Amino acid sequence: MQRANYKNNTKTKKKEHPDLSPEEIKHVTGIFSDKGWSLENDDDNAFNNFCETLKFLEPEERKLILELTEKFIRIEVSEYYHYFIKALDEYINDIKKEIQEKVVVYIRTC
Repeated sequence: MQRANYKNNTKTKKKEHPDLSPEEIKHVTGIFSDKGWSLENDDDNAFNNFCETLKFLEPEERKLILELTEKFIRIEVSEYYHYFIKALDEYINDIKKEIQEKVVVYIRTC
């Protein structure tokens, strides 16, 4: 019973934020276009979900998320192995410069 009351109380305390400004929508659209991400209402619906999420943030938080999203790289599942090996190689090469011992890396799947 207390849980239900708690949930209802948190819903009423949720801050209401205005819709995105035209400048923010233009910014998001530009980011999605530049990155080749879908702007359509497809199964992923990433564009609409992204915009809806931004609505719950304060203006400074929105600005930060937009800046970080500009730098974000979306990696498909099929590309993970390539990027993982590349990062691991770079890490091992950096370690080799600092230490002269043999480096052993254990990888365990979940």
